[in-house]
Amino acid sequence: NMSHLIQSGLGYSEYKTQAKNGRSQIHGSCRQDIDAIFMLAYPSVARQIMPLLKYYYAGDIPVYSTSASYDAFYNPSQNKDLDGLHFVDIPWVFNHQLGHRPWPEAWNTYSRLYALGYDSFILTQQWSILQSMPQSGLSKKTGVMYVMPNGHIRRELILGQIHHGVAREEEGMLSHLTH
Repeated sequence: NMSHLIQSGLGYSEYKTQAKNGRSQIHGSCRQDIDAIFMLAYPSVARQIMPLLKYYYAGDIPVYSTSASYDAFYNPSQNKDLDGLHFVDIPWVFNHQLGHRPWPEAWNTYSRLYALGYDSFILTQQWSILQSMPQSGLSKKTGVMYVMPNGHIRRELILGQIHHGVAREEEGMLSHLTH
């Protein structure tokens, strides 16, 4: 029972008070020592967890996740329950509003994979330049990529947040995260 698990994790408790008119009112509270929540969930489960956090008085606690909690489809009505969720993802998700173009369903499902394929091809073309100048990154579909001295690729992702069911790039000092 997801509701019970969230109640337990938040230390949620209810109490009754008597109003002046004689009616009893139920109030709730949760632990005050939680600074942030890191959620590992697929979109269907994340859409259940976020409203439960708000219901159990934890709606003001920042919730962070991986890109797996957001499916990157442009569907504000379906994703409105994810409002407030912070997550990292590739620039493609923020710069390429998938729902505004008539992409086939397979494109939406594998869009991150297509972006990776695109960048892989570009890397093969720019490899020697990036190796000779490791401090200069290549900004493409999956982030800013750098070739490290050991030959590994370092990539900077973007921190985003869901607003009104739509992924938006978050402004600020932590807007780019290294992967």
